[in-house]
Parts: sequence; C-alpha cells; structure tokens
Amino acid sequence: MPRRPSSLVIFTDGAALRNGQRDAKGGWAFVYRMNGSRVEIKGFIPFGKQSNNLSEFQGILEAIKHAYGERIYNITIRTDSQYAINCLLKWYWNWRKNGWKTSYGTDVKNREIIETIRSWMTAIDDRGGYVRLEHVPGHGTNVLNNLADSLANQAALENPIYDYSKYPKFRKMAKQLL
Repeated sequence: MPRRPSSLVIFTDGAALRNGQRDAKGGWAFVYRMNGSRVEIKGFIPFGKQSNNLSEFQGILEAIKHAYGERIYNITIRTDSQYAINCLLKWYWNWRKNGWKTSYGTDVKNREIIETIRSWMTAIDDRGGYVRLEHVPGHGTNVLNNLADSLANQAALENPIYDYSKYPKFRKMAKQLL
C-alpha cells in the first residue's frame, strides 16, 4: 500500500462563464500529484449568484477539505488568484476587526466562503499543520495550473444552472473542452 504523504501541493482554479452577468455559471477544480499519480477533481456551484472570484474560493475550499479528508494537514495551495490570497491572508484580519467592511465602507464580498476557508485553516493549524497559499502565474507554463484552469472551465460549462445553448460562443467552447 502506498505511503500517505505528510504534505501536499495542490493547484486550484475557478472559472465563471459570463462573469458579471446574471446568468454566470461557475466551476472550480484542483489537481495534485500523489505517489506518482495525478489526481484531478472538479465541480460547479449549483445555485446562487456565481462569479469567477467565488469559484476561485470554492476551488481552494474544496482542495483543503479534500486534503483534510485524506488526513494530510500540511497543505500548500497554488492558485493564480492573487485576489483570493489577499482576501485570505492580507485583508481578512482588518475586515474582521472592522465589522466586515472594506476600506471604502462597503460590505466584503464573498464573506461567507472566506470565513469558511479561514475556519478550515484554523482547524488544520490546531492539528499542528498548515495551509500555505502561493501565487502562480495564470495561463503560463505550469502544467498542473493549466490543467486546473481547463478543468474549472469544463466544470463551469457542465454547470446546469443556466442553459447556454443559445450562445454560439459557448457551443464552440464546449466542443473544444468536453
């Protein structure tokens, strides 16, 4: 039986088709290598308002939960979303202190999932582990990051929340990705 690693590096990504529109569809994915095999997991956000940032957060959350379920508590998340990293590591403490208001006095977007991810990070820290967040350039030469990007887009296309068959652009994209 293969040995369970003590740490894991996971590449995550999120995508939203028609981002910013009422009918946006989100998908997320994560990819990692373990014991010589590549693990690829993807999914979509089944309800509610969808966005690329929410999808990025969902990918990070699902990766952390997956590693925790595998009893791996030393986790490095590599994401191309500097925004997600800043929310979780840089701005989080001030937002909490300021009643979840931004420096402009507006409500923090995606507060619920940010708090959920931070709770998981704390639970892992309490077990003596860590969750590191590292930025990787998007659409670069990193094979696993590019694969996570492709899988997140596939998941968004597969998301049944809205019917995109009326959009020729998305029919063409579906043929290429699926």
